Parts: sequence; structure tokens; C-alpha cells
Amino acid sequence: MTQASINYQINPRFVPDDLPLWLGNAKDSAVIYDATADELTLQTQNASAVLTDRIRVESGINTPFVEFVAGKLRFLDAAADPGAAGEVTRNGADLKVYSGGALRNLSNVGSGISNVVEDTTPQLGGNLDVNGQTILFDDNENLTFGTGSDATIRYDGTNLVINPRAVGGGNVLINAGSIDLNNQGSLLNVGAAGNDWTQTSLTLSGGAATQVITVQTTGTTGNVQSRIDIKIPASSTNTTARLRFIEGDGTGSAGNMGYEIGYIAENAWLSLNSHDTDGSSTDADIWRIPDGQTTIDANTTWDANVFDNYDDALVLSPYREGVMNMEQRQTELIRMGVLRQYKDGWVGYNDQRMAALLAGGIYQNRARIDRNRQSNQNTLTQHKSRLFEQDRRIESLKQQVNTVQAELAALRG
Repeated sequence: MTQASINYQINPRFVPDDLPLWLGNAKDSAVIYDATADELTLQTQNASAVLTDRIRVESGINTPFVEFVAGKLRFLDAAADPGAAGEVTRNGADLKVYSGGALRNLSNVGSGISNVVEDTTPQLGGNLDVNGQTILFDDNENLTFGTGSDATIRYDGTNLVINPRAVGGGNVLINAGSIDLNNQGSLLNVGAAGNDWTQTSLTLSGGAATQVITVQTTGTTGNVQSRIDIKIPASSTNTTARLRFIEGDGTGSAGNMGYEIGYIAENAWLSLNSHDTDGSSTDADIWRIPDGQTTIDANTTWDANVFDNYDDALVLSPYREGVMNMEQRQTELIRMGVLRQYKDGWVGYNDQRMAALLAGGIYQNRARIDRNRQSNQNTLTQHKSRLFEQDRRIESLKQQVNTVQAELAALRG
């Protein structure tokens, strides 16, 4: 500071004996000692170029309140709390400020407030990092989403409850990825009570209404398929792929019928099984299709007289004149190829052989029909001839009667 910047004139703001120290050639700042108040004041110009107090230090106190040490601002112990707005003091170990009409302790200002509950309007200025800790919710306390508190997540003491319709009618949407239950748990009561998807079964039991599983595609080209695959491992043993039709418990008792279409991998055939083939809940296959075969082998329990009663058809009928014929001639029929015996002892019709036999029977029946038709035609012709002869004789008799009647009339006259 040059000598020219110091002026010991009396400032009009102060009374005589006040001592100003002007700073700057334009006298735009000053350090002034107020002799009356025994205070030291630092002044600078405000926006209107008027000198205004900026820092005021009172006297009469034996110890200082503020120190600047090694670039640090230090509040010394005032042994009193602030009592007016804007005041900051140190009282013992606590640094306090009087703000908002209340005294606030700033001793732990570096770590913020002691409890989040103390901030009644908290807001985040960035991402919340829990730093390896946990945000805890008590039972039935909601985590709420949406401007209008539209959706909630809560734990009710037993279950985690996701409610997308706390307000409104929204849904839970998954825009990508999958729902992975990690090989545990189930999807229960989907759409209605009883519609469950567990680890081993998918059940539709949603009440008295019709229950439907729909597999549908909107594709129209490119060999697009709608299908249901029932799979078992390759080269399976004692494993089946089945489609079951069950009434009641499906045991085959009265009112509890059951049918199954299944592929028996170990035996290499597809079969239709009935849970009641004799009225006594006896299981048996109705038909089988062995691997590599394009025709059906049917069970031997055909209805009586299912074929026309001609010689060739009699070979195939289980009955002959009311007497069971199949078991007596079973070996012969197997040797003929009409029947096929499987390795488990089951005997069924061999449809490949049956087709030829039936075709022969049909042709033979047609020949008999043709012969009968010709015979009937001949008989009809004979009858017509006889009728014609009788009509001719009747006409002759009528003429004779007329002649006799004429002669009688002449005699009377």
C-alpha cells in the first residue's frame, strides 16, 4: 500500500475521535475504529457506492471469538448459544447456528443429520448408493411408484405383494427377458383360483367355466405350425409319452372312465388304452401301431357279426354260431397272419393282412350280389310272363261270357 492511499480524515459517519483508515485511491473501502462503541469495522461500498459495514468486531471481551490460523477459520468458545437469526457460536464442543426460528447443532455437520426422519422433505440430487447396506421396510409398509401413488410393493408378513393397481388399472409388464423361478416355487391362481403352474404340472381348475389351452399362430407361410410336443428322452426304457382323457378319477369304475393315447418307448408302439374293457375296470389296449408300420393292429375284442356272414368273413369273426371261435383258432389265425402276437403276450389284428382279407370278402360279396340280382331279374321276368298269360286267358273268358250272354238275350226275344 502506498502512502497516498492512507488518509486520516474523520469519516462523517463517526463522531470525533473515530479513526478511519481509507483503502484505495477512491476511498471505496475503509477500516474504522468506532471510539464510541469501541468497535473495529471493515467497510466496503455497496451497489449504490455507499460505504457499508461488512465485518464488525466488538471489544470488551478478554478472549477472541474468531481466529484465522494457517488458512483456517476457527470459532473459539463463546460459552453461549446464539440467540438471534444468523448468529453462529461455539459453546463448548458444539458449533451452533440460530436458523429458522430454532437453535441447530452443527457439531456433526460433516456427516449430515443424525436420522433420515429428521428431513421431512428429502430429495435426491443423484443416484442413491446403499454402500453395501440394506433399506428396511416393516411388514405392510409400501414402496410406492407413480405420480399418483399408482403402484406398490409390500411384504404382508408372509408374502411379497406387488399391486400395479393401487390406483388405476395398470398391469405388470416385462419388456424383455424372462421370469426365472430358479427351479423353485410355482405360479399359483393364474387368472382364477386353482390355475397353477408348479415344477411338475400345469393345472387349469378355475371353476365351472370351460377350461381351454390354446396354441395359436398368426403365420400363414413358411410351414408355420401350431402344435403341442409331448417329449421323452431318446432310447428311453420304461418311459411313456401320454395324452389322457379322464372322467372323475379315471379308474374305469362307473362314472370314472379313462382313456390314454400313449407312445410306449420300450415296446416301440403307439397305443390307445381303455381303463374299462369288460365292465369290470380292466385295462387293455384297444389298438396299437408298432414303429415302422402304417396300419393299426386292433384288439381281438370285436363285436359279434361285425362282418357279413360269408365264408371268408367267418374266419375273422370271434364268434361262430354263438360259440367263441377266436381263442380256439388263435394259433391258426396268427400263422395265417390275421392276428399278431406281441412279446408281452397281447394279440391284436394284423391290419396289413386284414386289408387283403377284407378286400377279398368285399369282392366276393359283390359277386354274390350281382348273381342274386340276375337271378331275381330272371324270376321277375318269369313272373311277368306268367301274369301276361293269365291276363290273356282272362280276356278270352270275358269274350266267351259276352257271347253266351248275347245268345241268351236272342232266345228270350
